[in-house]
Amino acid sequence: MNGSQTKKLRARRGFSLLELLTVVAILGILLAMGIPQIMNMSSSYKLTGAVDSVQWAIASTRYQAIMKGYYYELTISNSNTQYQVYSKIPPATSYTTVGNATPITSTAVTISPATTTLQFSPSGSISVVAGNSNPNTITVTYSGQSHTLTVSNYGQVTIQ
Repeated sequence: MNGSQTKKLRARRGFSLLELLTVVAILGILLAMGIPQIMNMSSSYKLTGAVDSVQWAIASTRYQAIMKGYYYELTISNSNTQYQVYSKIPPATSYTTVGNATPITSTAVTISPATTTLQFSPSGSISVVAGNSNPNTITVTYSGQSHTLTVSNYGQVTIQ
């Protein structure tokens, strides 16, 4: 190899500083445009997760009442973002807790009304002890977005 060939090889070995800075700037712009979309999707997933948790609590408590053949209650609380299940096993005249209170989600969602208590009969019907009734609605809000769950008298949950 002579001297001119060696210089050509050295010149072709890498990228110039200007090329690297251009690529980094383009990647930075694309990343800056994508972050708001990612944050919005994250908020949507957190809200959907909380709504699914409330819906599951309602359905599973109703199924327990039907399966076991006695009354259950479900209390959903905004103050600690948890739900608690209670049962009234005959011949008892009052409800006792079933397990521990369960967190609805780890994110700071708002649930309204502040406390909703639903009573489930062994026939599968649901009555409202505390909260909105006629229709029974529960609204879950996170980061400016909200979903409303409407619970029918026989446990059908619709989400809007």
